[in-house]
Amino acid sequence: VQFASAMMHEVRNPLAALSGYVELALMQVGEGPAKEYLSRAMGEIDRLSRLTSDLMWLSRSQEIQKQWCLVSTLVDKAWSVVRTTTSETLQLQTRFSPEDRIYVDPDRFEQILINVFKNAAEAMPEGGRITVYVEQDDTWQYIRIHDNGPGIPDEVMRTLFLERRTTKQDGHGLGLFIIKQLVDAHHGRLDISSSRQDGTTVSIILPYPEPN
Repeated sequence: VQFASAMMHEVRNPLAALSGYVELALMQVGEGPAKEYLSRAMGEIDRLSRLTSDLMWLSRSQEIQKQWCLVSTLVDKAWSVVRTTTSETLQLQTRFSPEDRIYVDPDRFEQILINVFKNAAEAMPEGGRITVYVEQDDTWQYIRIHDNGPGIPDEVMRTLFLERRTTKQDGHGLGLFIIKQLVDAHHGRLDISSSRQDGTTVSIILPYPEPN
């Protein structure tokens, strides 16, 4: 992963330049085959950009700096990153108090939420609903993200954490792997339940901090 990340670091600048050139070309061509080819090229550039970003995250230190964070702030930041590339009919609902806090590394947990939101959004390209719940007891804090999408196929669920899996045509299967790595780094647990009728629920279960 570190070697791949170093390679991706060298690729990012020319990839950004390539994206700019293709975008300029798209603005100057009329309707026809050339515009279609350039649009496809831009799609592939976007896919490579996501891959480089995910590899960069994987290569970073897994050291966690926890602090008390407002859930609303973390959710708002993550959603603002995802919503610009999602269907306008995709809705985010929250089922927690504005004062609810969790004990996490804010940057790392924001990345967890971004990846969960992206997975849900890509499973519902025509729109849908994502709901975030927060619960806690004396030992654990529970953050649950539910979507009302089509669910994860049974054959994928059986090997979800055993190998790098993706159900998306242009996916690379790193999103869930990154989520799992970051939850593990928080000494937490990641549970996923899914069905065709009820959609998918991602539960992030975090240890409640010991009294100081």
